[in-house]
Amino acid sequence: MRAKSTSALLGLCSLVAGCVSESRGYREVQDVVSERTQAQVKWRRIDEDPKREQAVQQLLRQPLTAKAAVQLGLLENLDIQAKFESLRAAQGKLLQARAPRNPEAEASFGFRRKHSTNVELSVSEELTNLLFLPGANRAAEAELDAESLAVATEVIDFVFDTERAFLRYQAAAKQLEIHTKLVAAERGQLEAARAIHAAGNITDLALLGFESSAREAEVALDGARQDASDKKEALTEQLGLWGKNVNFKVAPLTQGARHPSAPMAW
Repeated sequence: MRAKSTSALLGLCSLVAGCVSESRGYREVQDVVSERTQAQVKWRRIDEDPKREQAVQQLLRQPLTAKAAVQLGLLENLDIQAKFESLRAAQGKLLQARAPRNPEAEASFGFRRKHSTNVELSVSEELTNLLFLPGANRAAEAELDAESLAVATEVIDFVFDTERAFLRYQAAAKQLEIHTKLVAAERGQLEAARAIHAAGNITDLALLGFESSAREAEVALDGARQDASDKKEALTEQLGLWGKNVNFKVAPLTQGARHPSAPMAW
């Protein structure tokens, strides 16, 4: 069934269509992430800050804490920015659902001798399209809300994954520091043992024991150095850093620090 009308139908269509804000869905993500983690997330498309790079460098100038690492990752990791693009697709579907199909326009012209020209215009629209618009709109809104929740969940997962990567590297750096000191101590003992051995005060077997301990300490140091390098590489990738920004430092691990697998209480 087709309903023929003029400007009244066009006016109804314009009221039904409305518009969709770019921030629709994104602000909901911000609220959920802030409530769960107290971290501030920004979508560069909407909240582009000309001082973003300045903020990044300010964070990098000081040894990173877990909270600073999370904020740095939210600023720099491009995967996080890419997740917001799914909101744009859902926004587009909502806009499409709100808009009725293009009406069909018809025109007729009549010509008579010595008389004015007759012009008739008509616009037709499927009445069922208008009837189904509210339902389609509600479905698209629900889809956008679901997408917002999915993005928020992914961002929250990113926050905790970043914290775990930070704490693992922090612990590995502490182990490297400990093994470095142990190697220095073992080398000192070995030098003293060699001097005592040269004086004839300890046996060859005793000296061999000191040499063996020193070698074991050096092997452990090599392992700790490789582990710290791997953990830092993983954290660097998680933060989305490259170039000169990879030369960051982390705050030292303090006594009583939580295990990396423990969720962070912001």
